[in-house]
Amino acid sequence: MARLALILHHHQPYGAPSSTYAAAYESTYRPILEVIERTPQVHVLLHYSGSLLDWLEAHHPEFLERVAQLAAQNRVEVLGGALYEAVLPLLPERDVEGQLEDMAERVEEVFGVEALGAWLPERVWEPCLARALTAAGYRYTLLDELAFTAAGLPPQARVAPVITGHDTHLLRVYPITQALSAALCGSTSLPELPPEGLWVAAVPAESVRCIQRLERTLREALDSGHTWVLLRETLHAPAVRAYLPAAAHLELERQALPPETQARWLQCRELLGEAATGVMRGAPFHNFLSRYPQALDLWAKMRYVSEKVEETKRPPEEAYRALYRAQAADAFWPAASGGVYRPEIRIAAWRALIEAENACEPRKYAWLEIEQEDIDQDGEAEIIAESHTLNLYFRPRDGGSLFALDVREVAWPLLAAMVQPPEPQIPAPGLPTRSLFDFVWPDTTDLEAFLSGDSTSLAGFHETAFQAAKYRDRITLSAECTFQTPEGTPVQLGLRKTVRVLHRDETIAFEWRLANLCALEFHGLYATNLHFAAPTPATVALEVDGAARPVETPWVAHDATRACWRNAAVPLEACLEFGSRPAALWHYPIQARAPQQKAAWFQGFGWMLVFPLSLSANRSRRFRVTLRLRHG
Repeated sequence: MARLALILHHHQPYGAPSSTYAAAYESTYRPILEVIERTPQVHVLLHYSGSLLDWLEAHHPEFLERVAQLAAQNRVEVLGGALYEAVLPLLPERDVEGQLEDMAERVEEVFGVEALGAWLPERVWEPCLARALTAAGYRYTLLDELAFTAAGLPPQARVAPVITGHDTHLLRVYPITQALSAALCGSTSLPELPPEGLWVAAVPAESVRCIQRLERTLREALDSGHTWVLLRETLHAPAVRAYLPAAAHLELERQALPPETQARWLQCRELLGEAATGVMRGAPFHNFLSRYPQALDLWAKMRYVSEKVEETKRPPEEAYRALYRAQAADAFWPAASGGVYRPEIRIAAWRALIEAENACEPRKYAWLEIEQEDIDQDGEAEIIAESHTLNLYFRPRDGGSLFALDVREVAWPLLAAMVQPPEPQIPAPGLPTRSLFDFVWPDTTDLEAFLSGDSTSLAGFHETAFQAAKYRDRITLSAECTFQTPEGTPVQLGLRKTVRVLHRDETIAFEWRLANLCALEFHGLYATNLHFAAPTPATVALEVDGAARPVETPWVAHDATRACWRNAAVPLEACLEFGSRPAALWHYPIQARAPQQKAAWFQGFGWMLVFPLSLSANRSRRFRVTLRLRHG
């Protein structure tokens, strides 16, 4: 009868609370291992991500010892792959090699066996991975049937491995059978399986709906005469050569498409039915960087920190470990658990990158450097101000926005809040996607109009490319806009914003100079925003001019002179001081909901700093705000 292989993939996102790991261990991981232990005829392949291995080593080392005993008895095979569940094509080549090699070493240290197979997170594949995988010592990997169908292979070729290669590096690739995988998840019955061929199922352990049903299905296959095998036992069997295109699992490719394209894609798929299989494809994983601004920001920071670690002479091991943790795929796309939408996962990745920087750069003495570098690879340079205490990242072409502010002492990404992006059936709220965007409104605009989307900025500074200049301790960003007032009066305004980094005191001084460049008076409102990241409302305490303020409801503080928030997640306080020109402070909570979730996640909150703007012809006005940070 047929030979069957089952891969059980175990993973929890880096940054998820320990209670989530503990619940999955009790409900899924331990019971599955008990099923394997009491059914010796069933041979299973197991994969444990690095974040889960870290937790198991700390909380249940006896569990890992039981797996190692099964491996020594040749009853289970342990897979390797990327140490911290990274989508490998997102990474610099040096980190691809490091993740793969470190995971192979970890498998041997923990389980006492050599990892011959590599698990690819979300089955994201590009042909060049054949070289990296074989260089790290892996003999095979697994991909969804989609990759084989897209390569034009006939059905009979999808029940056996193929040999693929890059240059002279040859790798076996096994197709994952969707019907068998669904049966072992508990969603369907065991399909009829022809005796010829090798049928491979890959099942996320968390998706097993009923442990008892999994055990019954495993035994049912045995009773039908099928054999459960380990893939390392099949490595010497003949295999045909095939060149597999870049691929991932189909649901990921669909989600990577823009929302409006997803709707058309689903319509076409329904119309074509099975004929669409392997023909209708979606977008590559990299497209999530276009869909989610915060994923792009994190990716840019990750590549920048990776280069720092590489350039450090004898970097400590903790720098690599922190960098690799930050590269976990969960923080870059919605994933089954919410992924990029979950603030604790995204913030944990940011914090790991800051920790990697701290491990490589001197912080015992004061220093400040300001440079220009294209870290997000779009052909335009970002402005980066770094010191022993703070990191600031600006995008001049994107409205002169500030997309990151790191507090290094507590490794906290102050401005990493995620605004709701457009999703199918979930419209974007129209909030600024990052911080330090500039708006000029009619003087009748209020918070309600802003949040409802009824406010339209007269001047398009938030959509304008700014000219940037850097000096010893400050950055200037300048732009001009021409527009018409609601009455039809033409106006031209110039804006120069200056950000001075007082790194010794962990203080940032902001100044905005608006100039009326025409011969007519102008009256309106000038506003700019800051979006603060927080994992939960309970970690935030707000205060304006000595009075406590709520977190989860919008409010306005008129003539504010000082506004503070205290972060209970880390010992950090951030205070805005408005000096001689008090501002109206508009507060609004920030939430975002993943497409597969019913409830939105709290992401943090926004503060819009609003100043009355009255400019005579050819005159200018300055507004100043100081941000002071304190921790401990």
